[in-house]
Amino acid sequence: MNNFTAIAECEGSFGPVAIGCNDRFDFTLLFEQSLLNIGPSAILLLVLPLRLRQLFGQRRKVLQHPLNTAKIAACIVFGGLQIALLILWAEASLSTHVSIVASVLGVIDAFALGILSHTEHTRSIQPSSVICLYLIFSLLFDAVQCRTLWLLPDLHSLAAVFTTMLSAKLTMFLLEIQGKRRFLFATLRNLSPEATSGIVSRGFFWWLNGLLIQGFKATLSPSILYAVDDELRSGKLLQKMNRYWGQRKGKEEHALLRAVCNTTKLAFVLTAIPRFVLIGFKFSQPFLISRIINYVDGDRGSYPKPIGYGLIGATGLVYIGNARAAQCADDCIAYQLSMGFYQHRLFRFITMIRGSLVSLIMSKNLDIDASSAVDSSAPLTLVSTDVRTICKSFEAIHEVWANPIEIGIAVWLLQKQLGLGSIGPAVTIIGTHTSRI
Repeated sequence: MNNFTAIAECEGSFGPVAIGCNDRFDFTLLFEQSLLNIGPSAILLLVLPLRLRQLFGQRRKVLQHPLNTAKIAACIVFGGLQIALLILWAEASLSTHVSIVASVLGVIDAFALGILSHTEHTRSIQPSSVICLYLIFSLLFDAVQCRTLWLLPDLHSLAAVFTTMLSAKLTMFLLEIQGKRRFLFATLRNLSPEATSGIVSRGFFWWLNGLLIQGFKATLSPSILYAVDDELRSGKLLQKMNRYWGQRKGKEEHALLRAVCNTTKLAFVLTAIPRFVLIGFKFSQPFLISRIINYVDGDRGSYPKPIGYGLIGATGLVYIGNARAAQCADDCIAYQLSMGFYQHRLFRFITMIRGSLVSLIMSKNLDIDASSAVDSSAPLTLVSTDVRTICKSFEAIHEVWANPIEIGIAVWLLQKQLGLGSIGPAVTIIGTHTSRI
C-alpha cells in the first residue's frame, strides 16, 4: 500500500520526468494529461469555430460517397471509446486531478471532429489540414501516455481501452488523408492535384508522382502539365495588386513594395512557419550529438538502458525531419523534410510576386499611349530583367530574420563549450555580415 501511495504521489506531480515513479524512465501522468492531452484538445477547440466559419461560407463541392460515412462512423466509435475512458477514469484508483478534465475534453473532441470532418468533406476540395495536424500530434502524444498506462499498476483495463481508442484515432487519420478528387463535382475535377491534395501528400510531394510517371513513360507536353493553382493565377493576383496599388500610388514612399507585400502577405506568413521549424531541426542535431557523446562517455543517468533507447528514438525523429542523403560525386545534397516544406512555400511566394508584378506592368502598359511613349521597350525590360532581379532578392527574405536567431543560438552554444573563447567567432560573424550591408 505504501508503494502504491508513493506511485500515486509521484504520478500526481508535474515532473515532467517520472523520477522515482515505480523505477521507470518516463513522463509523469499529470504532465502527459496536462500538456500532451489537454494541450492539443484546447488548440483544436479554439481553431474549430474559425474553421467552421470559413467552411459555412462555402458551397458543397463533393458528391455523396461512402468515405464520408466511414469518417462519421469512425468518429462515433472514437467518441464511444472516449466516454468509456471517462467512466474508467472516474472509477480508477490511480489518477490525477486533471484526468477527468482530459477525458471530458476527449469526448468533446470526438463530437467536434465529427462535425468538422463532415463539413470539411462536403465543403472543401482538400483533406482537412486542421484534423490531420491534430491527429498527427495527438497520435504521437497518446502513444506516450499509452505506454505509461500499461506500466502503471491496476490500470490494465483502462490501458486496453486507451489502446483501442488509439487504434480508432489512427483509423480516423488514415480516412482523413484520403484525397477526394474522384468525388468532386465535375466542374472541379480539372483542378491541379496540388490544389486537391492534403498536408501529408503536399509535405511528401506525392501529388507529383503521377506527373513523374507520365514523364518517365513519354515526353511531357504543355497539355499534360497540371493546371495552375488558383492562388497563383495572374488574374486573381492582378485584382489584389490593382486595389492596393490604386490606394498607395503617388501617396506613399515605397508604394510598389507595400502593394506587393499586401498582395502576398498570407503567402509570406505561410513561408515563415516552416522556416522557423527548420531552425529547430538545425540545432536539434548538436544537442543530440552532445547528449550521445556524454552517454557514451559514461554519463548515463539512473536509467542507462531506457535513456539509450530514448536517444535512439530521438535520433530517428531528428533525422526523419532533417535527413541527409548519401554523398554524391561532388557534394552532399541535403534532403530535408522541413526544408521541402519551406522551399515549396518560398517558391510559391516568389511566383505570386512575379505574377503580381508582371500582370501590373502589362496592364499599365496597355494604358500607355504608344505615340507619347519615350521608349516603348521599357515595359519589356521591366517584365524581364527587373522583375527577375526583384524575385531573386526575395529568395533570401526569410533569412533576414532567421539568420540572426540562428547566429544567436550558435554563439550561445559556443559560449557553453568555449566560454570567453566564443567572443572571437561572434565578432567575426557580426563583422562579416555588417560588411555585406
